[in-house]
Amino acid sequence: MATTKGSGCTPISVAVAILTPDDKHEIHFGLTKGCNPDNTAFWIVDFLLKELKGGQMKMRVEIHVHVGKDKEKDAKKLADSQTLSPENVDLLTGPAADRAKKLPPGTTSDKRLSNMVVAAVSNN
Repeated sequence: MATTKGSGCTPISVAVAILTPDDKHEIHFGLTKGCNPDNTAFWIVDFLLKELKGGQMKMRVEIHVHVGKDKEKDAKKLADSQTLSPENVDLLTGPAADRAKKLPPGTTSDKRLSNMVVAAVSNN
């Protein structure tokens, strides 16, 4: 019995690293499209804040957010362009970074920061 292969899902990943103007923080923003066993896609946005300590960048906050179905088209658009708009860079280096700096080191979940990170996908 012959089987036909459908178009399926193609995983991709886009990453951006930004050094803040004070040279004391790095922001890593990533967008990943993963594939479920049934070839449907899921999207994850990553936000990492590193802080200069003892001459090395140390992880301070690491947030991973699953993008909802309502934002999948925005995520695909951002992944296709592989470029953050100046407004989104400002969002990540401004309000999102400010929020992350207020969180305790080692934070992996914060609803307010997660919403800001998803906004960077939506506003592109």
